Amino acid sequence: MLPSMGRPSKKGSKFRGKRSSRLYVRFAVFLLVLASPWAFLHFRHGRPSNSGGGAGDVKGQPSKQALLLQHSNTTWAEKGLTSHRTSEWITRTVRDTLSSIKGFHVNSDDQESEWNAGEISFHVASNNCDSVCQSAGKVCARDWFVFLDRCDIAKKVFPEGTCSFAFYPDMPFYDKTTKEIFVSKDTKLDPPTCDAAPLGGRSAERLCPCVPTSHARAAAEVKAEKNVLEIMKKIITEQNAQERLERSRGVTNGIELDVYGKQVSSSLLNDLQYGRVSFLKSKMGDTCEMTCKASSLKCSSRWFRYLNKCEVLLAAWPQKSNGEYFKNCGNQFYGHDLPGLQEEMQLLLLNNDINGFPTNCGGRGDRTSRICPCSYKYPNTKSTYHTVFNVQSKQYFEWQSRYNVFWHKQVGQPGKITRLLSMGGAWPTDGNPHPVGDHLMKEVPTHIAPQYDYRIDSYVAYNKPLSITHWLQTTEVKEDIIIIIDPDCAYINKMDIQVDEGAPVSTQGYYSFKDENSIEMQIAKHYCKGICKHYDPIAVPVVIHKNDLARLAPLWLTYTEAIRKDREGPNKWPIEWNDNRFTVNRIEWVAEMFGYVLAAAHLDLRHEIMDLQLVPSVHKKLTPGVPFLHFHVRIETADHQTWSKGVDHAGQKFPWPVAEGTDEVTTRLLHALHDAYEALGETKRMKENKWDNYFSEWANPSNEVERRRLLSLHSVSSSLPSNFTIL
Repeated sequence: MLPSMGRPSKKGSKFRGKRSSRLYVRFAVFLLVLASPWAFLHFRHGRPSNSGGGAGDVKGQPSKQALLLQHSNTTWAEKGLTSHRTSEWITRTVRDTLSSIKGFHVNSDDQESEWNAGEISFHVASNNCDSVCQSAGKVCARDWFVFLDRCDIAKKVFPEGTCSFAFYPDMPFYDKTTKEIFVSKDTKLDPPTCDAAPLGGRSAERLCPCVPTSHARAAAEVKAEKNVLEIMKKIITEQNAQERLERSRGVTNGIELDVYGKQVSSSLLNDLQYGRVSFLKSKMGDTCEMTCKASSLKCSSRWFRYLNKCEVLLAAWPQKSNGEYFKNCGNQFYGHDLPGLQEEMQLLLLNNDINGFPTNCGGRGDRTSRICPCSYKYPNTKSTYHTVFNVQSKQYFEWQSRYNVFWHKQVGQPGKITRLLSMGGAWPTDGNPHPVGDHLMKEVPTHIAPQYDYRIDSYVAYNKPLSITHWLQTTEVKEDIIIIIDPDCAYINKMDIQVDEGAPVSTQGYYSFKDENSIEMQIAKHYCKGICKHYDPIAVPVVIHKNDLARLAPLWLTYTEAIRKDREGPNKWPIEWNDNRFTVNRIEWVAEMFGYVLAAAHLDLRHEIMDLQLVPSVHKKLTPGVPFLHFHVRIETADHQTWSKGVDHAGQKFPWPVAEGTDEVTTRLLHALHDAYEALGETKRMKENKWDNYFSEWANPSNEVERRRLLSLHSVSSSLPSNFTIL
């Protein structure tokens, strides 16, 4: 029996010392037995060498640190021995976890380079990430937080913690006292920042992304952008205070409110205070979409009207290229790429017509550098895409349908593509589409929709809004972002623009609403009088959120019908609206286009205008990143061969090989046609049948009594699906 634990005698002390020695020896042997699997593991791979190259080292075998990294899944992470974490192990763990995530991809070329070269590293410390990275001889890479601020990543680095959500910019961090991991509850509202220290002080650790100092942005650029940030805080603070004063007096006119009736300026002020927006200067010729995307951010168009001030431009570009200081700004120009710096003339330019030609994320000037508002974007809220185009079952559309599916796959466009086939039925009296479809059903993904009753009006463009409405109302569309194209639009680059609900994007139409007396403005005001405030010059392609399109498509058809109704009768269009001597937009044909414009204006749905397409014979040089070629016009090669989509067998009879000296855009189109034809072969043409010329005999019915009878049935919908409704 062991002596008591009281103060021992000398004899007792001597006895216990001998007994303790034996116990220590036995305990050491026990530890060696426990450690035998580790010894086996090490000897299996050869004894790890050390820096001293001691006895028993095996030349060429991995180091002890490398072995521990190699077996990290069964050592530190499982045992919870977080005190042994090194930056090498953390980096390896994060990289392995990210690589295992299905669909993982970086957001920019810079990130891809950093990832492939192993230049991005991840560190943990009880400090802000700027300091953490600086101590490692690097700089904090804010654009990598998008991949770290999630439970599955943080749990691998802090395996002993449980994951929770919070609203602070120091995410992700681990509280060693409570053993809780915190990631952002709302990653869009509270994005992590490099300068935020963990709230738990020394008991908390942040997970930080770091890159080499050579990747840091130039000090002058960073300083200029911080100056813009301070100017913007001043502008928005003053405006917010003024608006609050006006509202207290009962005045609301001229105050921009959100859907909840709150001041937009209050939301902007919060974004500035919590670091949710950055103002970056673009390279000459770049769009803001490109500039923000390069930093894994997203262009936010709601800031442009506040950036259109001389004090902002002077903060961004205080000096000219020759060292002289700018003193003022020019206000004699307008455009989607302004405000900005015109590099060639060395002029700071404001947009003097920001309402008629609103500044947007996609505006591009070959000699213009822009100041871009960039907000946070998270890949874990990744958008999904669905491309759609409308056709009728006719030989003219067969090869275009097949080639569109091929081009979609060729460029690696994410998401699905669907042909909206208008076939069968006779809207609005018969809403039942053809039950089988045509001979391309197995080759081309297709949704069959009823076609518009040609006995009422032979205008085939009704079918575009009608088929989109039918598709959305009778099919479960899972994708968020819908890309609307025409069948004569060819993908030449991947289109991955992300749009939010309420913020669609389109290409610039060949018209505008700048002139109050223009025919376009006359048409818009006539059909949307007292409802619409703004009109956007929209053309396909259109990129729009599914929920916005579901609201817009029925109105699109309704306005198209209203315009076409006035082709005759007491409210017949003025002759100028339909005469090419006065306008290129003859209302007789572009009624559907105006129907979309008016539907968007009715819903106050403003569109960003971006360069989404190039038109052969109009554009000569390819623009990097532009996703579509729109081949709706005749083209000519350098050796004077011509081609048009409307000629017989156009999909297989085109100039080839391409003559030397042919412009880049035409050459790219001919290569696209050649690639599709070589891959798919000749298009099997449909036989003429009643569906090809459906109701063609009624295109211009001479029986006015019968035509008016059909018009009187316009509201009948008893044969339609119960969930299919048109306003």
